[in-house]
Amino acid sequence: MPFQSLIRSGGTFLGGETRAKVLVVDDSALIRQIARESLEARGHEVTWAASAEDALKQVESRQFDLLVLDIVLPGMDGYEFCRRIRQDPKLRALPILMITSKASVREKLAGFDAGADDYLVKPFDPAELGARAQVLLERSARTQDAPSTKTLGKLITCFSLRGGAGTSTLTVNVAVALAQLLQGQVAVADFSLERAAVPLFLDLVPRLTMEDLITLVAEVSSIDSRTLFDHLLRHTSGVNVLAAPASPEKDEQITPSLTATMVQALRQNLPFVICDTSSDFRENNLVLLERADLILLVATPDIVGVKAASTTLHVLDAMSVPRDRVQLVLNENVLRSQIGEKEIESTLRQPVAEVLPFGGDKPTAALNTGIPIILSEPDLPAAKAIRDIAIRILQRPDPEVQAADPPGLLARVRKRLK
Repeated sequence: MPFQSLIRSGGTFLGGETRAKVLVVDDSALIRQIARESLEARGHEVTWAASAEDALKQVESRQFDLLVLDIVLPGMDGYEFCRRIRQDPKLRALPILMITSKASVREKLAGFDAGADDYLVKPFDPAELGARAQVLLERSARTQDAPSTKTLGKLITCFSLRGGAGTSTLTVNVAVALAQLLQGQVAVADFSLERAAVPLFLDLVPRLTMEDLITLVAEVSSIDSRTLFDHLLRHTSGVNVLAAPASPEKDEQITPSLTATMVQALRQNLPFVICDTSSDFRENNLVLLERADLILLVATPDIVGVKAASTTLHVLDAMSVPRDRVQLVLNENVLRSQIGEKEIESTLRQPVAEVLPFGGDKPTAALNTGIPIILSEPDLPAAKAIRDIAIRILQRPDPEVQAADPPGLLARVRKRLK
C-alpha cells in the first residue's frame, strides 16, 4: 500500500496550511518516508538526516521552521541534540517534535526537560504527526507575530535603605502569597546582588543565574520566552526565581540597561514580578524604583529605620514617584517597636500600610529550613499581614505603562536632590 494512502486528509487549520521547512531526524528510512509523506501532503518542504551530527550541520547552514526528532539515534541521541539546539540563542525558539518508541512518563519528561515542545509515540498515525506539526508551526507563527503592546505584568519593588530590615523575607513571602491567591505563576528577581539570598529562602539551588542570561542578551539583544524560563528556578508554590550571580565580582555586569531588559522580559511573560533589592541607591535600584507599579518600602520601628525611610521617600520625591505608589511596611519581626506607628507616620508624612508583628524565632526558623512563613506558619500574625499585602496588590488598578529605559537616571536624581 502506498504511504500516501495511509494519510488521512486533515481539516483546515487556523490561517490555512502553512508551508514550512521541516527537518526530520531519524535513522529509520521507513519513519523518514512516512514523515515525509505526511508533511509534504500538507505542503511542507521536508529534508532529512539519519544522525544528530548530520542534523547539526544542516541546522547550522540552513534555516528550518520545525524539527521532527527521534530519540534513539546512532552516536549522539535525541536528548543531547535537543539540548544543543536550545543552547544556541538563534535556535532556542525553533519548535521540536520528538518521535520515539519510548512511551513511559519518565522518557516523556526527559524529552520535555531537554527542550522538546511535543512528543509522539511510535507507532503513530501519519495524520496525527501532520496535525501535531501544524499546531507547533502555527503556535510559533503566532508567537513571532504577536504584538509588542501586550499587557505587562505588574512590577513590585521591595526596598529598604536600612540593611537587615527584612526586604528579602518580604519579597519571597509576598511572591508566594500572590502565587497562592492567583493559583498561578509569579516571578521573583533577586537584585540584592551582594546577598543573593532569595534561593535560600525557598531551598533552591541555582543552576543558571542572571550572569548566564545576560551573556545571551548581549548576543541576541532580546530575551525570548523559552530562554527566559530556562534561566528561572521553579518552586512548587508557583514562584519562579531569577537568581543573582553566584560570585559578587560578577555584580558589575548587571548594568541598569540589562536590569531593565530582564525585568521587561519577566513582565511580558508573568503577571507579577517582585524584585528584591540591595540597601543603596545604585542605579539598578533607581531603575527598579522608578519603573515599579508598587514600592514596598520596608522600615524598622527605630531611629535608624525611620531615618532610612525618610531618606528614601526624599529620593522618591526627587524622582517624581507618586506617594500612592509607595506602601510603607513596618517590620517588627526584625526589631520590637521602639517608636510608635503614629509617630512614624507623622515623621514620614506617609501612612503605614501594614505592620508585620513580632513572630519570635519562627521567621528565622523559616529561613533555616527554606520554607517561607506564609507556607510553614500560615496562621502566624506576620503571615496574615503578608497575605493582606498580597490581596491589596491584586486589588490595585492596572498601572499605566512606565517609560522606557531612563537615561542618566542617577545623575537626574542627584541634580534634583541638590
